[in-house]
Amino acid sequence: EDLSHSHNYGSSQGDIMLRRKIWSNPDEVIFANGAKQLIYMSLRAVTQPGDDVVLIGPCWASFTKICELLGLKVTLLTGDDGYYCPDIKKVDSAVTPKTAAIVINNPNNPTGYVYGKEYMDALLEISRKNDCYIISDEIYRYLVDGEKFYSLRGNPSVITIDGFSKSLNITGWRAGYIIANAEIIEALTGIQSQMSGPPSTLIQQILTGAWDDIKVASFDDYRDRVDLLCELEKFREHRPMAAFYFYLPIDDRWKDTKELCEYLLKEHKV
Repeated sequence: EDLSHSHNYGSSQGDIMLRRKIWSNPDEVIFANGAKQLIYMSLRAVTQPGDDVVLIGPCWASFTKICELLGLKVTLLTGDDGYYCPDIKKVDSAVTPKTAAIVINNPNNPTGYVYGKEYMDALLEISRKNDCYIISDEIYRYLVDGEKFYSLRGNPSVITIDGFSKSLNITGWRAGYIIANAEIIEALTGIQSQMSGPPSTLIQQILTGAWDDIKVASFDDYRDRVDLLCELEKFREHRPMAAFYFYLPIDDRWKDTKELCEYLLKEHKV
């Protein structure tokens, strides 16, 4: 296919042909330089410095760092079950009319937990009651082990972040997108136009042209390695429902995880 016209600036919202393939309404989609940028942009769009944000934890370290950069007050919630999932009643108590956003990574990095329909619907009800947004990072949604994944995408109060880094194993391409209501997309487009300018036209054109032939990754691609680790009892107790992470407790031999990682690196070359 002729890619000669892919060397010029494109739309700061992303190419409309690609946006149409991603979602039925292209006005509700923005394409950007990876999901990480979109997390920052989303929080920038719906918060002001000093606002409260509730993070459903354990969570990816960048969530807390981005909130710190934006001057937000963070409440990080975790639970006591095998996947450390916070009880929905605990979330309900933490979210107040002062909360600007609830941030959730579903499936979860680092636990591999999948938040089901009942949990997500309850979260949506909490957000409606308190008039705040849900920012849902769904970058691992294709890597689910037999579970039926449930998404809130398309709901007016939900900002859904996704991308191709994990589903197509193209992390270096920096190809992410958001599905949200048109008003949020307009705000995000304004932020992106000043933050980085239009995303790569070449990458968008390649994805658009290859769309019908794309084969997404699945949990089956990692199943053998997960099964191998689960031969060890400690791993088996924390088998992920999705993605490719094991979130394991450490014992009293180690001062912290940094000390454990240094030991694994030096003594076992891991």
